[in-house]
Formats: sequence, C-alpha cells, structure tokens
Amino acid sequence: MGKLIAINISRERGTEKKQIPKVRLIRNYGLDGDAHAGRWHRQVSLLSYEKIEEFRKKGAKVENGAFGENLIISGFDFRSLPLGTRFKIGDAVLEMTQIGKECHSHCKIYERMGECIMPKEGVFAVVINGGMINEGDEVKMLEADMYLSIRDRDRAEKSFIATVVSGEATGQKAYITDGRIRVSYGDYFTGDIVKKLCKTFCGIDDNGNNDGSSLVKIGDNTLFIQNITGRPNLVICGGGHVAEALVKMAELVDFDITVIEDRPIFAQKIRSLGVENVMCDDYVNALKTIDKNRDNYFVCMTRGHRFDEQCIFEIFKMPYAYVGMMGSKRRSVMVRKDLKEHGIEIEKINELHSPIGLSICAATPQEIALSVMSEIVYCKNKHCNNGSVDDNIIDELAKLSDEQRILCTIIRKSGSAPRNVGTQMIVKGHDFANVTLVGILAADLSLNSGDYRAAEKTFQLTTQACGRAGRADKPGEVVIQTYQPEHYSIVYAAKNDYKNFYEQEIVTRQMLQYPPISNILGVLVLSENERNADNLAQILADKMKLYQDVTVLGPAPAALSKVKDVYRRMIYGKCADYGILCSIKNSFEEFMHETESFRDCRLNFEFNLI
Repeated sequence: MGKLIAINISRERGTEKKQIPKVRLIRNYGLDGDAHAGRWHRQVSLLSYEKIEEFRKKGAKVENGAFGENLIISGFDFRSLPLGTRFKIGDAVLEMTQIGKECHSHCKIYERMGECIMPKEGVFAVVINGGMINEGDEVKMLEADMYLSIRDRDRAEKSFIATVVSGEATGQKAYITDGRIRVSYGDYFTGDIVKKLCKTFCGIDDNGNNDGSSLVKIGDNTLFIQNITGRPNLVICGGGHVAEALVKMAELVDFDITVIEDRPIFAQKIRSLGVENVMCDDYVNALKTIDKNRDNYFVCMTRGHRFDEQCIFEIFKMPYAYVGMMGSKRRSVMVRKDLKEHGIEIEKINELHSPIGLSICAATPQEIALSVMSEIVYCKNKHCNNGSVDDNIIDELAKLSDEQRILCTIIRKSGSAPRNVGTQMIVKGHDFANVTLVGILAADLSLNSGDYRAAEKTFQLTTQACGRAGRADKPGEVVIQTYQPEHYSIVYAAKNDYKNFYEQEIVTRQMLQYPPISNILGVLVLSENERNADNLAQILADKMKLYQDVTVLGPAPAALSKVKDVYRRMIYGKCADYGILCSIKNSFEEFMHETESFRDCRLNFEFNLI
C-alpha cells in the first residue's frame, strides 16, 4: 500500500508545476486543468517520494512539482514495476504505460545538479477510471493484466496481441498499441522486436482490410499476431429525418456516432436523441477535425447536392472504411462526373456507395436507415475477418474470478475445419477439491449415434469427466462402465492418450473421406406431405449425382423421421472440393424457387455436421 504525497499541475507546458490539495482525474485524459493531459499515452506523470528524498539528500533544494511530475507517491519503486501495472486511488485507476523518458533539453535542475531523476525514475500512466483524488489518499497497486488493458483500451488506437508459438521464447506474449508495449509477459519483447512486428503486421492495409491474424517469423521464433479492431465510428453529414433513424440503428449495432449539421435547430434535435458528439458547423470545417483513422464510416445525407459534394471531396482526403451518399441514380452519376473532373482518382470514385444502402425497396426514413446501416455492417464485417480479438472473449477473461479459464485460439487450419484461423474460445475448468472418485456409466452410449464424430465426442467427454477426479491434494480414481471396452476411444481416453487417439481416428476419417479429409453437405428435406418429401429427396439426390467427384448417400429417413407431423428425409454429399458443395446448395435453392410442385417443402443445409 502506498500514499499520495502531493498533487502538482501546470496550466501551460514548459512551466513549473504547482502543488494543489485535490484534483479530478478524467478518464482517458488526465488531471483536470493540467497542460499535459490529453488523448495520448502520457496523461499523468508519477514519481517516487523516496527517490525525491534521496535526491534532496544530495543537496538539491527542489519543491514538489519541480521535476514536472503530477503525482508524488510513496511506497513504490516505479521503475522496477512492469508496464500495465495499475494504481487505484479512491475510485480512480491509473495504468502505467511508459517508464522514464528521453530528455531532449536539460532542465534547470540538471543544470544546477548535473543530473535529474525524472528521465530515469519517472513513469507515465493513462487514466482508466476517473474520480476525485486528494493528498494523503491511500494508493493500492494492482498487478498488470493484459486482458484488463485490452478491455479498457482507447479504441482509436491500433493494437494487436503477439504470442510466441514456437522457438526459445514460446509462451511469451505482449499487447502492443500504437507501436508501444502496453503489457508483456516475459522478456522477449523489446523495442527492436516491436518495431519489426509493426513493420511486418500493420493491422489494417491500404485498402482498409483488417489483417485479422497472421504468423510472423522473427529469427528462430514464430509469433501469432491478432489484430484488435478499433470501435467503428459512424460520421453522418446531415441531421434530417433519415439521419435521426440512422442514429438509432447505429446505436443498436454498437457504433460510435458523430453527426455534423450546420443548422442549429436540426443539430439540437439530434442532440435530443442522446448523441453526445454533434458538431454544428460548416461541413468542411467540421470534417477537418475528425480523427484520421480507418474505422470511420461516412454517410452524406445533407440538404443539398452541393453540400454532399463538398463533404465527399473532404472525406477523400483522409482514411475511411466506407463512404456513402444518399440520392438518386441520376444524382449519383452527376456526382461521380464532378469528382472525376476535379481530379479525384477513379479508384476512390468507385469506392463511393451511391445510391446508398442495400436494395430493399425502402420508402420510409426508417426503412432507408435500415438499408444504409445494413450496407455499412456488411462492409465492416467483410473487411474484418475472424482473426480479430472478440470483445466478448476479452470481457470474459477480464472478469475477476477464481475460476480457472483457458483461452484457446486456432492458429493453423487444414482441410475443411469449420472455424477460421483466429477463432477463439474460453475453456473453463470446474475444480471440486474433494472429488476423488468419478464413475462414468454407459461411456459408449455416444458411439452408437450416426455422427462421424462419435468416437471423437466419446473421447472428449470421457477425458473431461476423468479430469474431475483428484484435482486437489488427494489422489483420484475413475471407474468407466462400458459394453465396448476394446474401442479405441475408450482405451485411449482411459490412458489420457491424445496422440494415439488422433492417429487412429484420422486413419478412419481418411478411409471414409470424412472431414477434415473431405467435406460433407447435409440436405434435410421437410414436408407435411410424406410423398412430396420422398419425391423431392429423390430428385435432389439424382441431381447431386450429376456432379463429378461427389459421393451421394441417401436419400433416407432422418434419425427423427417425423417431428410434429413434418416428415424428414436426409441426403449427404461428400466431396473434397468445398466449392462444388456450395454450388450444389445454390442450385438446390434455385430449383426450389423455380419449382411450383414442391411449395409445401423446405430445405435445411449443413456443412460438415451430421
């Protein structure tokens, strides 16, 4: 536990800081009224009281704030603490982001004493939670936690996680934001390593595509890089009826919202909807103040053609993820012609979405807003693949809990694995200290299902159940009851032998051409008319047989052949080429759309699942 000895601020940069008794810390900004506060990584400076006292014993007569420090705190050797360490003062929370600093011009203390402790002993922090702080407050230190830092990040920053997956530094990882280490585990990540990573993996390319994730080789180490996307920001130029509806849509899909409107009455109406960032100003002037990043989605729906064009000219000068303009096809052609005549590159002109929105025959402001927001979401998700870190995962990992949790991430994919590289899941372990005996009844029950993954599921469930026994100090025992004790899934589960299970299971998959060796398309035919279900299933099976390299199984009654008076028939197609199965699915959908005789039937499709 430490203590807040002094609080110091300066109204202007380059001036000596003056001591004050209390101050408000503002989230992601700094000390209220301090010239060094702002949206950057050095919002608050901290210095150890003990280090100042050591310096004073050398004969230096320095007042509090003379080194440019905001907070003087006793009880901690800041320089020895890792980046990401947090300090709690009342309700306020600070996170350490930088240790020491380069001194470009020597201060008066250096000129007098020949040294200054701030460049070496001073540290800097950002404000995670705001609140009032007072001299004499207790200061509690919280250990660095990567996932807390990611959860509480400034979403305007470009960030990624780097994990060493092979090499001498295997297991070490770092959270890197705007080219700086925010939190790291291990000593592998240095300034030089970070520079190489930032040069190799930029997160978002020149076309606005999210790199998502990738494997990067540095020396003998291979690193898995996961991009952390910023929060998307919707910038609406115009505050009319459609803009009002669009604001509500954007809130539902978790966009930050900025509205620019030069008419005070309309601007105030948008503010009344709860939008905090409403700019009542000339469109061009306001656009010049927008943060320049590729997470901006621009929509131009002003009161006139002239204003829309002005906005688009200004938007094309900055990075963007999306640019759309409301208007007719005729107006869109005119705008594109004007843009070309004014020297705008044809590549940028082609990126303009106009007429704006997906074609859903929208008529009302609400329907138009829905079509616009749908197009924006489509563009966002198209450019952001599954390799980026899921905020829901981060929130779960950042929870304070004694429950054991493991974050699993797919770093390589082969064959027809249904999940992409970068897909994450949390595995929770329930630890019951006094459980020493586990009995598994009918362990082979799942082997009798019609699922090609039956052995895999049996192995998974058995090993998981076995793992519940003897997790504390007491030894555990497991009793497995089964009618098939010789089955390899049971044998290897009892031995906890993952390697041999995989080797035998993959041979079976290869012989029968099951995933991941091949792909399976399952087609479920449903109808309240049994004859129609049978006839349609046979027709579709015959159509599937026309495709080369496709093995057809069925048609046959589904495992549940009738549910709530609906007859169910199954057809399976196996093929190594995933694209062929997709073509079959599309052709079946077209057939159902064009065929009148099977209007009472419907189809369900599944890939690689039975």
